[in-house]
Amino acid sequence: GENADKGTPSPTGLLGDWLERASLWLDKLFLAPADQREARKSRLDQVRELRNQGQQARAMSLLRQLAKAHPEDLEARALLGRWLMDEGSFLEAEGHLEAVASGRPAAASARLDLGRLAYLRGQPAKAFEAFAEAWRLAPESSDANTWLGILAHESGRLAEANRFLEHAIAMDGSNSVARDR
Repeated sequence: GENADKGTPSPTGLLGDWLERASLWLDKLFLAPADQREARKSRLDQVRELRNQGQQARAMSLLRQLAKAHPEDLEARALLGRWLMDEGSFLEAEGHLEAVASGRPAAASARLDLGRLAYLRGQPAKAFEAFAEAWRLAPESSDANTWLGILAHESGRLAEANRFLEHAIAMDGSNSVARDR
């Protein structure tokens, strides 16, 4: 845990972090690949549960350790990239999200994450490229259509925006973002 007064790690928290790193290393050393995947999935579930319980710092620490110990774990890196993006750590997020996109060339979700990151960074052309690639991979993606509609709308291409947004709503009637545009 952290020292609430100073925001510094407590000795108990440091020991816990060390034990978690040691556990990840031992898993990698001694477990069969299938068992390693199951152990990583269990740790990801633990990370999500910690975050749901309001323990963001602990969840982020565990997730960083997992991504560092297992850079091939694209699910952990995607989650870390999204959380870093939400925190405003765009440069670090980009590294993880780019790795996911490279490791999953057919995954539209990785392109959506990169597009959202570029949008948040004020890079509309880069965002458009990523969302267009997501749409190419999954033309029925409500999210890809929504983002392309938002970008078209923001650049004054209203007819194109309406086509994308109407398509997004047709695929997901509960898409309030597309409905509100």
